[in-house]
Amino acid sequence: MLDEERLEARLAELRNLEINDDWLEWFGVWLRGAEPGELARIRPGVLAAELGADLHYFLKLLVGAVKVGLLDLHWEHFCPT
Repeated sequence: MLDEERLEARLAELRNLEINDDWLEWFGVWLRGAEPGELARIRPGVLAAELGADLHYFLKLLVGAVKVGLLDLHWEHFCPT
């Protein structure tokens, strides 16, 4: 279950990392509505492309979310063959 108070506190921390307020609002809405499977395997390139977002800026948002404790970072390598 989502802890709304904790989420708002972490989003406020992201503002200190110079993340755009519009993006923070979108990210909060997305986090609240995302299915557990979407949250477990965020694919930044795919999601940024779907949003029409700059990948570099979107990665900054996600790395910031890791820094403030909203997300955990785990690496996986996808082999194209």
